[in-house]
Amino acid sequence: MTDGLMIIEGNVHQGYDAILKVKQELLSVGGNKTWWHSIRGSTVVDEAADLKTYMADVVTETTSQLANFCFRSFSNASFTLSKGDDGLPILTPHSQALMLFNLTTSTTASEKEGACTHVWA
Repeated sequence: MTDGLMIIEGNVHQGYDAILKVKQELLSVGGNKTWWHSIRGSTVVDEAADLKTYMADVVTETTSQLANFCFRSFSNASFTLSKGDDGLPILTPHSQALMLFNLTTSTTASEKEGACTHVWA
């Protein structure tokens, strides 16, 4: 399990190193940006002996201390995980079990400042 594919808004990132890099680039270095991810519902959409694919309805709230803003976005995510020898999906971080992650955000449903419930105190 050394390869995977992450698609964010149509941008493709192939392989573990590329996936880790883009995830790190999305986070702020100084820790002044926070993301809150809430799953509003999920279903299993496909399953095989070695893989399991989920579809999730996601709300992401992004807050920034430096820019003093809050933004709420609504997304759909599908992701496929490899299974271990026990037949269960591998949920361990950095296990390279993520075979596919595809995130699409609704630009029409997303909201600007003031919409978030998780804000800086």
